[in-house]
Amino acid sequence: MTKTLRLPTFPHVLSMAAIALTTWVSVPAKAEPPAVVVSRFEEALDLQAQRLARIPIDERNEACDSRYARIWADGRLRIDWFYGYLHSETADVVSDRLVRFTTAHVLMKPCSDGVMACGFTKVADLTDDDGPVVLEKTLADGRAVEIRLWNSASKDWNSRNTVGVGHVFVANKVQEEKTNKVWAAFLASFREAPIVIYDGHSEFGKGPGFAPMSWIDYAYNYLANGPKQKKVMKALKKPGKQPEVFMIAACESKKYYLEKYRKVLPQTAIVATDKAQEFAVGESTVYGFVDSIMTGRCEAGIEESLIPSTGVDAGADIYGFEMPGL
Repeated sequence: MTKTLRLPTFPHVLSMAAIALTTWVSVPAKAEPPAVVVSRFEEALDLQAQRLARIPIDERNEACDSRYARIWADGRLRIDWFYGYLHSETADVVSDRLVRFTTAHVLMKPCSDGVMACGFTKVADLTDDDGPVVLEKTLADGRAVEIRLWNSASKDWNSRNTVGVGHVFVANKVQEEKTNKVWAAFLASFREAPIVIYDGHSEFGKGPGFAPMSWIDYAYNYLANGPKQKKVMKALKKPGKQPEVFMIAACESKKYYLEKYRKVLPQTAIVATDKAQEFAVGESTVYGFVDSIMTGRCEAGIEESLIPSTGVDAGADIYGFEMPGL
């Protein structure tokens, strides 16, 4: 079977050229100290929690009740949350391990009135990079919630996860093993978890991205018509259980991914974003979404929870909302 190469359109040539030019001629940006990254993300999530507490429970309807009945079918809610390989294009730092740590820390904070995404206890150790961070919480009515947080990077620096020269690199053995584990868990989650979240780079619609990507990788991925995307589509076309909700928290994922996933996941409600966004803003909206699912909000309430409380988009509806039945 021969592989089809796709000729790039002019906008994509410009995009890939810009990435190449930026990474080759720019002086690498000085990375923020880990404590600063953690503090910035924690502040964004704390601000979002304050917003969530003010969102009233919206009116339920039959379709919304039906989907939540399926989500809670066995009295236990599982949310699989996957962070992509969050590497800056102009710095060596990779952020997804720190972001995962911060998210887990916020989820384990004591609850305040009106917020549900809190009060979790740690089941798996936060430093365990071979598997997910697993958090659990039992609600007042006895139902249980389990959140599995996966990160993609083995180390916090791209240079420690790769081998190569300058901006031409590939994943080293440890990182390759890590990436393969995340890929396997990601594909399995569509058959096992009612809620699946991808939280990472869009990679021009050829992702998801769980591995280091040089500008050469971006070019190949486009010219080869998205081998990673094909891998996902092939797996999801097979008969099997589908998640109730899939959130694609990646830049412009509505344009890049929405229709592709609707074809292979016709029973799944899909949430996708309209535009590019800052990391902290993206995290606050995903956190709001998780809180909404735990609270049992329907369409209007979830829309409110996706409005960020920080960054240049504070107070703006940046998500294209596609979630039939909620």
